[in-house]
Amino acid sequence: MSVDKYDIGLVTVEEEIHQLAKKKLENGESFLLYSLPNNEAHLAGLHDEAAIFPLRKWDDLSSLDFNDLPNEAKSVKDFPKETNYRDYSVWFKSFQQAFSNSRLRKAILSTVLIESRPQSFDAIEFFERLRTTYPKAFVYLINHPTEGLWCGATPELLLEKKGNRYQTVALAGSQPLKDDQNYSWKGKEIHEQETVSEHIRDILSGLQIKNLEESEPYSIEAGKVVHLKTDFTFDFEGDPIKLADKLHPTPAIAGLPVKDSMELINEVERHDRGLYTGYLGISTEDYTALFVNLRCMRIGDSELALYVGGGITSESKLEDEWNETRLKAQTLLNLINRSN
Repeated sequence: MSVDKYDIGLVTVEEEIHQLAKKKLENGESFLLYSLPNNEAHLAGLHDEAAIFPLRKWDDLSSLDFNDLPNEAKSVKDFPKETNYRDYSVWFKSFQQAFSNSRLRKAILSTVLIESRPQSFDAIEFFERLRTTYPKAFVYLINHPTEGLWCGATPELLLEKKGNRYQTVALAGSQPLKDDQNYSWKGKEIHEQETVSEHIRDILSGLQIKNLEESEPYSIEAGKVVHLKTDFTFDFEGDPIKLADKLHPTPAIAGLPVKDSMELINEVERHDRGLYTGYLGISTEDYTALFVNLRCMRIGDSELALYVGGGITSESKLEDEWNETRLKAQTLLNLINRSN
């Protein structure tokens, strides 16, 4: 069911979708309301026969799958607490120490920012606001039986399949958006982006792919920040979900080496990332589009939990990294404040 603004009786199709999603939300039913980049909105239950809706947490490839989920809400996890600067400083120092005592080159440190939920906040309307503001992102609102209610607008493609032609990307490095779009990159950001590209090359080299093409790194805007991006396109005849699970988690959400960085993150971070930095999307016989879950938040009864993070290396500076997480949070904060 797609959002076209033609009339059906006394309501539009868009209004009907919003009403159905709102009813499911009020009844505590599981559902996914989503919009692919530059596309219409769709409403799906978690047991839709027309498409597979894969959902993976960042560190557990077997933990979540739409087709295996109950329709009704079960025991929803506790709401997270905010990460304060003092805690972040301690975690940052633990990361820095790990770099000097191991082969780690990079690890992603995430934080949680808690905002009061505005009285006028409506999750369905917020989804539409995200979709209008970030048309090039994958935008979603999901009510999950154990993870709770989440909403996000992520620009980061994990894997796309059209026929037998696939695309994945390396995305890393961050700097503020500029009006003149004249961006220069420091050695740290260039190196960070190249390590992600190198990781993807290593994975693809072990697969039966053909006609691999790799773009030069280029700047891409995402909300209030800009990243470095490299595109990889290739032919492949295997299962797209299994391929996605080989690519996930990427160094952009874990670090390098991936396994070592995941162990460090799980040891140091004191919050459950939930669905943040996992992946989600759709997969049909002819088309697959899966996205890394960035720029997202969990919606509570009275609070909103925003998840943001950044890549830490031995050259990282505490103040710079903390400020970068605050900058990234503005993508959602600006829209939340418009709800007041």
